[in-house]
Amino acid sequence: MGEAEIKVGMICNFPPEKASQGYMLDSLMPFVSGVKFIKIGSLNSDADYKINLKSFNLSDSIRDIIKKEKLSLLHVHYIAPFFGRRTLNFNLLPLYDLKIPVVTTIHEVQYNLKSNLRSFSPYSVLKYFVLRFIQYEIVRKSVFVIVFNHLMADFLRSIYPPAKVEVIPEPCEKRYEVQKVSSKKIIFFGVFSPGKDVESLLGAMVYLSGYSLCIVGSLPESVNYRYLEKIKHLIREMGLENRVKLITKDWFSESEKKDFFGRSDVIVLPYSWGPYNSGLIRDACQYGLPMVVTRVGFIWDPVKRYDLGIVVEPHNAKELANAIENVFSKIENYRNNVMSLCLKSDYSQVARSYKSIYYSSLGQAEGV
Repeated sequence: MGEAEIKVGMICNFPPEKASQGYMLDSLMPFVSGVKFIKIGSLNSDADYKINLKSFNLSDSIRDIIKKEKLSLLHVHYIAPFFGRRTLNFNLLPLYDLKIPVVTTIHEVQYNLKSNLRSFSPYSVLKYFVLRFIQYEIVRKSVFVIVFNHLMADFLRSIYPPAKVEVIPEPCEKRYEVQKVSSKKIIFFGVFSPGKDVESLLGAMVYLSGYSLCIVGSLPESVNYRYLEKIKHLIREMGLENRVKLITKDWFSESEKKDFFGRSDVIVLPYSWGPYNSGLIRDACQYGLPMVVTRVGFIWDPVKRYDLGIVVEPHNAKELANAIENVFSKIENYRNNVMSLCLKSDYSQVARSYKSIYYSSLGQAEGV
């Protein structure tokens, strides 16, 4: 089969939808030689085909596109909210029964919560088990599964040993100028929600005199405003108004992100829940920032594996403060490691990995 014959239907939310994954794919796809991508996105995406990804008839829409475009394979970027809450993602499963190989990038891996389930609402417990089932079926039916770190891959192989799971990091592009002198500026960046445990980071700031913190939180859901009010109250109650800056809105652009990251030294992710690798690992590498992260879910794996900073246990403000101080004391070493990983994960190298997966997927499907 010649290279020009590969035609991939890429399913994701694309810009102007507020999803960083679509922005990343728009930058990556031109680097994948010998592959023609057909973008299949949500109704608000700038895509070749705009469809309702949350529809119960999703597979019918995809089947029509496969036939019209004569697609070679599908590549699904699986993020649960993309495919609807009302459908609980069951609308996605028939897509895997179409007569075409499907590669799936799983962005969030539902891991074993065990005793943590006791603190969940009945609906959240139900949703968790449904998503675990959906995840199992996707892994079982995909020709290949792509994840962003090794811990995610190991977990998915453990729940379905025959699965072909490949680790392909998110592509990095150098966007920083290395600072020679640290200014003891810490940043928290990301979607604002209770699972991010900003409370522990504020508690750490009590121990960190001489340090400043910028909390930059996006608020895509109204429920997060209650959490925002809690954090505002804690900042006042702890007397941190002069050293903690809080900035929130619904979405931050790449240019805004560049400004915030460019004025920071270290990024802290104090999460209590982390079923993902987190795009912030990629962002930190692109802007040359060492990291302090908590050992929850899968998010800490690349930080530990590549020595990008320090990993600590969650819900421990004192330990978090000590880790931040230790990272600053060896900041040049950690910066060098961050820069090295960024170079090893540039767009051209990640593109070659995608191309290899596609060719292997077609060969595997033809051999069935």
